[in-house]
Amino acid sequence: MIFATPVFPEILFTSLLASAENRGFFIFKKFRKLPIANKTAYIEQIFHIIYTERETIPYVVDTLNIDQKLAISVFRILNYSEDMIVNRCMSRRRFMETLNDITGISKEEIDFIWMLYQEHLADVEPVVHSKKLLYLEQKISNLAKQITCLTDYLSYITDSIDLISLDETDETTD
Repeated sequence: MIFATPVFPEILFTSLLASAENRGFFIFKKFRKLPIANKTAYIEQIFHIIYTERETIPYVVDTLNIDQKLAISVFRILNYSEDMIVNRCMSRRRFMETLNDITGISKEEIDFIWMLYQEHLADVEPVVHSKKLLYLEQKISNLAKQITCLTDYLSYITDSIDLISLDETDETTD
């Protein structure tokens, strides 16, 4: 006989959250193992490539001749940072706590990232806002496509109902 164990939503949610945090920590593991001088150098170089040259991860990997996983982890750290600093306008304290919780990197590294964004905020803001507007434009376009599909489907259903009601009225009049 098999007994089912009830799973409460809050337990399921916290276990999913914990597994997501573990995955996040795993993603940044290679980065965390580097000496702090290398970490700050990679952060600064990739920061300038992304925001000044507006390039991609493959370009970063080729230009700096670094491992792709390392480039991706720094890129994700910068993505989290740009979202918290530019889009959410987080305070320094909240930014430091949140980024540490997500990535597990040290306070000195997070402070370095904070200062990097503060020094170059005028250059970073237009790029971040353009990315966000493009993201929103894509969402609106996808929603418009879904609305068109739903409209077509509702039109089909309406036509089908009209045909059925015509058939029923023909049967009752006979």
